[in-house]
Amino acid sequence: MSRLFLLRHAKAEWAEPGQRDFDRALAASGIEDAKALAANMVAHDLIPGKVICSSAVRARQTLEAINTVHDLAGIASYDQNLYATDAPGYLEVAAKSGFDDGLMLIGHNPMLEDVAMALSAEGDDALVGELQMGFRTAGLAVIDLDAPMSAVETQRGRLVAYLTPQDG
Repeated sequence: MSRLFLLRHAKAEWAEPGQRDFDRALAASGIEDAKALAANMVAHDLIPGKVICSSAVRARQTLEAINTVHDLAGIASYDQNLYATDAPGYLEVAAKSGFDDGLMLIGHNPMLEDVAMALSAEGDDALVGELQMGFRTAGLAVIDLDAPMSAVETQRGRLVAYLTPQDG
């Protein structure tokens, strides 16, 4: 069995004229939301064992804000593919990680939502329904799989949690 955490970066500022999308920073509210989500993760004992984060500024800043509440820096790495790829690419990053004990991907929509919906064949109807309403910024979906992460591309799992900064 393996567990996959999918975290959408927190609320970002709009791009300034001439600014690349990759370089967009978090809004002040996004920083606070990431900290609140981290507190909720700790309260619900939903802590990953390894983190792979998009190298886009807003994703890195989301991880930095989380680290002020619960330090994940020692288990984190960065992968530009999580900015530039599609949903199957997210699954490929997860499969190649070789990590089954709570892998967290920090990335972007619509890819995260697509992955979460594709993998969440089962789970609490209310949680699945909430996720179907849209993967919110600083939202965290936690999916359990009955196979190793290396097989994630062919698996369906159970949505066991969907946390947002507002959850307590």
